[in-house]
Amino acid sequence: FGFTEDEVISLLPEGLQIEPIREWYNGYQIGPWKIYNPWSILSCLKKNGALDAYWKNTSTNALIFKLAKDAGTEFKETLEQLVQNKPQQQIIETGMTFAYLENNVDAIWTLLLHAGYLNVLSHTQTSFGIDAQIAIPNKEVMEVYAKIIQLWFAKEKNSLQSYLKMTEALTTGDVGTFEAEISGFIKMTASHFDFDKNTPEKVFHAFMMGILVGLRDTYLIDSNKEAGHGRADLLLIPRKAGHQGIILEFKVSKKKADLENVAQIALSQIQTQDYTSKFPEGMPILCIGISFYKKHMKALSVVLDQDSH
Repeated sequence: FGFTEDEVISLLPEGLQIEPIREWYNGYQIGPWKIYNPWSILSCLKKNGALDAYWKNTSTNALIFKLAKDAGTEFKETLEQLVQNKPQQQIIETGMTFAYLENNVDAIWTLLLHAGYLNVLSHTQTSFGIDAQIAIPNKEVMEVYAKIIQLWFAKEKNSLQSYLKMTEALTTGDVGTFEAEISGFIKMTASHFDFDKNTPEKVFHAFMMGILVGLRDTYLIDSNKEAGHGRADLLLIPRKAGHQGIILEFKVSKKKADLENVAQIALSQIQTQDYTSKFPEGMPILCIGISFYKKHMKALSVVLDQDSH
């Protein structure tokens, strides 16, 4: 039901490195071993090493998305911590039945574990079930939770139309509308993203990754990908000709008054670190520097091309 790392290495063709494979598909603790998802490894190798969230296309997703979309505050708060790579304590029920799924948050986490969307780091047996320390195992599974966050976005805004307006604004370069839509969502929701002055950058990063996941059919979305002289927060590389590339860089401001200055620092970093080098020559690239302070944000942009430095 899984491959060890030695087995995965033996399967890799010459020239394909283990490090990105490990980041995407490793992380399931089974006894003393950490194993790789076999379906994902075989799918990746079949596509000559292309890294993608193959597990999200399996049959359990429809049920998981429905349950997560309708879940209450307790589930959302736990997931908020998990996407920050903070393990959480959770009761896993040993005798779960589908009849309890819609009314029992413990049952949802149990389903997520057995469906391959969680890893158990440690556990103890209790009279109520298994008290487990859970975590998101790898980057591939993080993509599924990003999709769940996108569904929350559509629900909080009361319709998918607002979400589509936001993504269309981004892809057409209407950064003002993009900023307004994101700002509106941040300000109206308090249930599952409790932003404050101490919120780290990676939380905003996970939040933005989640709401942009709907663009995956049009763009290859890379998070923290090596580019130029550093790692860009988000690269949106068009899958087909005719679309401009998009780079997003995030910063957290210490004061509301500094939002614009910090957004400018983020925008300047895109150029100084040569993040545009990941895009085809001559392609126009929308570069956006975004700063956050509590539930406020500011976005500044410029259009460059791959040869702009």
